[in-house]
Amino acid sequence: MTSLKDIFASYPEVKKILNDYRDEKKVSVFGMQQFSRTMVTALAGDAIVVCPDFFTAGKFFRQLSGITDGITFLKEREEVLLIRGAPSASARERFTALGDI
Repeated sequence: MTSLKDIFASYPEVKKILNDYRDEKKVSVFGMQQFSRTMVTALAGDAIVVCPDFFTAGKFFRQLSGITDGITFLKEREEVLLIRGAPSASARERFTALGDI
């Protein structure tokens, strides 16, 4: 049985994007629907995705996590940084995510 990722990867346009990415060419793709962006990212392998806001980033992370493993999500930073004391749980999560990346 052919997986959805295999079917999607067989499209010529997607093959070109993935080949260019793997050949370390600069790749910019515009006008793709959310599902297509998620699938291309899952097929590309190592990638850093920057989203315009944390709502969009969280949604993208959840969709991508449903398709592939090894995804790291860098949460938003705290508005107030504490100078004294131990780092907050949120700061520890951000440092861990940065270490994973």
